[in-house]
Amino acid sequence: MKQLFFLFSYCFFITASSLVAQDNSYTLEQLLQSKVSITAHPAGTGVTYVKDTVFTLYQGGSVELKTYTLEGEQWDDILNPAPSGLVLNGQYFSFYCDVERSLKKPLRFHEIIYEFSYLNHKYLVFTNIREDCLTKGCRFRCYNVFDITNPKAIIPYSFESIFEGSESFGDYNYDGKIDVVRIGTKAPESYIENEKDDKKANILITAYTLDNGKPLQIRHPREGNSKGGAPRYIYAKPKDENISGFTPIQADWFVSFKDEKSEELKAKTYYPDYISFDPKNDFLYDTAGYRVDKKSWVIHLEDFDEKEGAKSFCDDLAEAGFGEAYIQIDQYNRMIVFQILYGNYENKEQLEKIKNRLIKEQAIYGEVKNLRTDF
Repeated sequence: MKQLFFLFSYCFFITASSLVAQDNSYTLEQLLQSKVSITAHPAGTGVTYVKDTVFTLYQGGSVELKTYTLEGEQWDDILNPAPSGLVLNGQYFSFYCDVERSLKKPLRFHEIIYEFSYLNHKYLVFTNIREDCLTKGCRFRCYNVFDITNPKAIIPYSFESIFEGSESFGDYNYDGKIDVVRIGTKAPESYIENEKDDKKANILITAYTLDNGKPLQIRHPREGNSKGGAPRYIYAKPKDENISGFTPIQADWFVSFKDEKSEELKAKTYYPDYISFDPKNDFLYDTAGYRVDKKSWVIHLEDFDEKEGAKSFCDDLAEAGFGEAYIQIDQYNRMIVFQILYGNYENKEQLEKIKNRLIKEQAIYGEVKNLRTDF
């Protein structure tokens, strides 16, 4: 009973007090009651082939681990990714890069693989770069987390973040369950307090509880609403690209903060739930999946929410005598958009000729619209 009272008193003290800033900034570690303890770093030991599948074997972990990738010339990294994933104790899993685990991601580069124990559970973490974030200094990383406490019934989770480090995990709301923090860039206009705030530099921190296979965003409790009220968040200016520290601008967290004037930062309304990706790359892809450098002049014809529709549209253009259509992946928004771009020329004169022909013969396929050349 004394231990329970001490724990309750400690949690109340933490949540009711302001943290002390160091060098006018805070760290994620300061928000944690205790850090996770890394127990192992599984490492690849070799590969084996089974028909058209290559398996990479790992040792040094507490469960049997291997990754797999299908091989073949028909696979393309973006438009037609090779099926890949991992096998944990005989159970097959795919890779994802979002909390909802809605879109499978091909296996590319593993930056960090480790195990840790926390609150009587054991976890395996894969951290790798987004496969469509290989240019222009993209900072987003994919976290694939597996609860391996029961090796016979492993539970997968996923999220994306620009932060790399085990401080992504911990009990942030002090309820005895493990949470993850997700950090993104480019907050929407509703967060900006003045013109001096740099939208590209500022970050948004939100938290999720890993609960039996379902990451639940941590929000204010709201009576009669199972999803709760407004999400907890920290909108801040990072100390550096590695987010070794941050200065809160707006916050509604489980602890209170002080601003640059050492005055307590008052909570403000949380607006849209927002997580963004870093700038899109400028590569185009033909319908066979080959990457092509984008030139100065292209025509924007159409947008699609899925690659199958985009490829079908390009095939229709080719059948109508227009065989220079390409696909570009636009990921400025939360949903990926497949843009149909046509022409890809070095000079404007070539573009104008094909543009006029597209307009003149539009009745052949009747779908070309939103003709734009502002690229």
